[in-house]
Amino acid sequence: MKKLNLILWILVIASVSHAQVNYTVSKLSATYTPIAVGTSPTLTAVTGYNNFDEGFANGIPIGFTFDFNGVSYSSFNINSNGFISLGTGFTTGGGYWNNSLNSGPHLYNSSTGYTAVAANRPLIAPLWDDLDLQTTSNIKYELTGTAPSRVLTIEWANAKWDYNAATAAISFQLKLYETTNIIDFVYSPLASTVSTSSGGASIGLRGVGTTALPPMLVVIDTATSINFTRVLEYFNTNKPSSGTTFRFSPTPITTDIAVTTVYSYGQAPTNHDAQVTSALISNLGSTIATNIPVTLTISGANSFTNTQTIPSLATGDTELVSFTAFLPSSSGLETVTISVAQTGDQDTTNNSISLPQEALADFISYQHFPSNSTFSSSIGTTNNGQFAVKVKNTGVKFVQSIGFTSVLTPAPVAVLVYEDNGVGGAPGTTPVYTSATFTPSSSGFTSILLPSTVQVTGDFYIAVRQKSATNMNVLCEWELPYNRRKTFYLGSATGPWVDLSSVSGGNFRLAFSAQYGTNPLPINLVSFSGKKINKKNHLEWETENESNNKGFELERSQDAVLFNSIAFVPAKNQDIAFIGTNKYNYLDEQPLDGTNYYRLKQIDLNGQTTYSNVIAINESVSSMISIKSITPNPATDYIMVELSHHVKNATIHITDIMGKTLSRHSANNLSKIKIDLNSLSSGIYFVKLVTENELYSTRFVKN
Repeated sequence: MKKLNLILWILVIASVSHAQVNYTVSKLSATYTPIAVGTSPTLTAVTGYNNFDEGFANGIPIGFTFDFNGVSYSSFNINSNGFISLGTGFTTGGGYWNNSLNSGPHLYNSSTGYTAVAANRPLIAPLWDDLDLQTTSNIKYELTGTAPSRVLTIEWANAKWDYNAATAAISFQLKLYETTNIIDFVYSPLASTVSTSSGGASIGLRGVGTTALPPMLVVIDTATSINFTRVLEYFNTNKPSSGTTFRFSPTPITTDIAVTTVYSYGQAPTNHDAQVTSALISNLGSTIATNIPVTLTISGANSFTNTQTIPSLATGDTELVSFTAFLPSSSGLETVTISVAQTGDQDTTNNSISLPQEALADFISYQHFPSNSTFSSSIGTTNNGQFAVKVKNTGVKFVQSIGFTSVLTPAPVAVLVYEDNGVGGAPGTTPVYTSATFTPSSSGFTSILLPSTVQVTGDFYIAVRQKSATNMNVLCEWELPYNRRKTFYLGSATGPWVDLSSVSGGNFRLAFSAQYGTNPLPINLVSFSGKKINKKNHLEWETENESNNKGFELERSQDAVLFNSIAFVPAKNQDIAFIGTNKYNYLDEQPLDGTNYYRLKQIDLNGQTTYSNVIAINESVSSMISIKSITPNPATDYIMVELSHHVKNATIHITDIMGKTLSRHSANNLSKIKIDLNSLSSGIYFVKLVTENELYSTRFVKN
């Protein structure tokens, strides 16, 4: 839970090289025994708060040498918000209520907001949230047993699960074991309930290092089952039953090569500017790895394979591998996969990453939206803040459209185009094009059609500018670790431009799309609009000065990314160069449930095509669909998924815990569907029901 919203994340990740340790997680049942006496540390309060709400104590002796992730510690730092750190202590300027195992405790300043994030501390978090302990005597520690089998127990008792809560919801303990270096989290629920809107604890371990997969293990859903990952963070709001114990047992890993992050495009042009796919590869083992083959495979509408070899990679190090540039020749859907194959790899679950891609003439977009890869950031706190992202280009091109995704409540913005001629590779000082100020109609994807005169030479930038003091949030995609791609930020009308690669933690990139080609659009599309009347969608568009126009394919989408043609409307003046205006319309008599996205694909007489901006027609779904049951669960060979009711255009995705889709199954107009599981290994998986404007997810176990 966060007391304050972020304007811009600022992250600092320290570089520490040491042997990687894997932790095996198990769920046990034990008896919760409160600390009878123990020692209550003297807590220092974070500036502006009570010490039992936002307090900490640094340098408390463990009582023995404890090894965490390959490093030995003799003391710990305790925080009232349900976690400890090792090494660097806390400070009075820290806003430690903002739980995030992925980045570490945040430093907060009331004047400047979040100024830094200290991720250089190892973290052990049995229940990290915005807790209120009510009194400092509710936090204790004690050392029991005799060497070499002593146990340090740390207890947070009678904690309100959110500083606004009326009564306590939980007590919990952290146990550190001498010699074995085992870590236990033990819980005791209390009477108060947990608010799903305010409770949201991070539970697990966070190591130190610039490696892409730090040894962070996160427990999800303490009430029923456990799961963990080194990459993604899940939040928990379910109270575990009394005595529930999560045990983390360390096991050294000698050989583990991982594909960390893949940098490719959601849409790649087929007719100009071959794009370079790259990936970050990490050595998570405790020994040096040599001659590591890394392979890029593109399959689907186009086929391409390229292998690069990393000669040597030290333990804890990460290397960026770039592959031979590839220009797709055919339009269509394809899959981009990066994989490694290292002899003796002890963890093969992190050996590949696959992302979807669409090859399409004149289109490029940087957005894949895999699970937990996106977030929203406001452009600025004042008028004229901008995000700008670079587009690779050769020669003279006409920029035809710009797309971005607004998040939360839309606010006034403008879109801009800059030449790549600024100082230090930044956008130029004067935009080639600035749109009129507009407010997106709703939270979601927005595409703006540009005039036929917007021309660039070589690389260029597209930008989104905030046009009021109201924060405008736009969708971005994490780059962890940051690949230092050209994304710039402008805080005011006068600048200067700031390259996010120079900002600690500027590890994201604006999710954008752009249409650009060697010719301007053959027609001037004056307007394109739609509205719902009597459950039917009425589409209208107006053109002027048509030339060489065969007609329009009207395309529809359920996600504003993948479109299907639903009709062809011929041009009114195919045989002549028409000077004047033409009006067209189409009635979609069977629109999809929920939000419908539409675009026009204009086709020349010679077969060349261009696209319009995207419009959306919204409709609330009166009966929300859900997954009624999954049987059997646990399953062996198959599952039967039963839905609450029939629905059009429903798809069931089977995903792993990382959010990676393993298979897709159509559930169009079905209420039951049988899914074969023989291709899956034993483990925990998710069933995601995806419809027009809904996403319902639940999990099952494969034996």
